[in-house]
Amino acid sequence: MPTDLWRPAPEAEDVKNIPIAFLDGSPLGAFTMRVYLGPKNSIGATYFQFVIVDGSGRESQPVLQGLSNTGEYPAYNWIEVAFFQPRVALIATETARAAFVDLRGAGLEEPLFKRLADLLPPGGHLMVEYDSPEQEETRQGLERGFPPAVTPVGSLLFRVGCGLSFKDWYFAEGGSEGPRKLQCFKPLNEELARSHASLLAQEMEAFLATGTAEQRDPLKRRAIEQAREVMQRLRGEGKPERGRDSIKKKERRGLQRLKRILQHLRGMGIKGRKQ
Repeated sequence: MPTDLWRPAPEAEDVKNIPIAFLDGSPLGAFTMRVYLGPKNSIGATYFQFVIVDGSGRESQPVLQGLSNTGEYPAYNWIEVAFFQPRVALIATETARAAFVDLRGAGLEEPLFKRLADLLPPGGHLMVEYDSPEQEETRQGLERGFPPAVTPVGSLLFRVGCGLSFKDWYFAEGGSEGPRKLQCFKPLNEELARSHASLLAQEMEAFLATGTAEQRDPLKRRAIEQAREVMQRLRGEGKPERGRDSIKKKERRGLQRLKRILQHLRGMGIKGRKQ
């Protein structure tokens, strides 16, 4: 897209109707996020891109680029990340040399995507590409049939509160669908969240039964480790107890697991339906 089509978010005429623009000026570690908005596409979604700025005023190359859409119904609210570059250059100024920043290595990838996920209401969805070289491990895992939640992109989306259920857009030819991507959904209410969490736990259990973290396959080993982390977040996985187990003890353990799931869901900003 030509550079003259991008404008700083504060200068956009309809900025109040574009939630993604509200991230302009937000802190990200030692940096400040700057949002640029582009034109709208054929369905009214707005192109956007993020850069980061350091304390000396050096602005980076685009870190993330995509589309943002809002609407009356929950499903009309979505964000698509069509490009993400975790390692970017800070452009030199008269007083500071160019430098590189590794957002992933600095632990800033998750906070960045958490900000995106938090913009979406229950019922909205977030899509992230896995066609680029930076997301190669996700592509390999999905092609081998791994559950989305155990891949790097999927586990990231789960951690930021938008990954209890997924859809894999694996169109190899690209075209109007764009690059291959993972789509994650924010459950509309707590009832759906519970259902999706239960199905995800079953999927993790089935995947864990296919191997161990000690095997020589590094891709599978990392995926199994991630599956265990998902289980811990959802159910509070523990070591099995030996001997008799009273009914009260089972009930107490079940309540503890339920509390962990509810705490995780509340962290996602999901509320139950009014009675």
